[in-house]
Amino acid sequence: MEHTKQIGATLGALIAAAGELAFEYSDNDQQAYRMARIALIEMVRKVSRSIDWEVDFDSETPRSRYLN
Repeated sequence: MEHTKQIGATLGALIAAAGELAFEYSDNDQQAYRMARIALIEMVRKVSRSIDWEVDFDSETPRSRYLN
């Protein structure tokens, strides 16, 4: 199964964007960290629900000599 919902951003870019927005709209550092954490958790939850784990892990992955 091929996933068609993709974004052109790395995880690091998403974390940075969530943190930047959270600090912009929060009253203090603790609230900003909490807001960013909640936003990232929700993004991961939504993505993980859309993955068909059986198909994704049963299919052969192309072998590469590089780790990433």
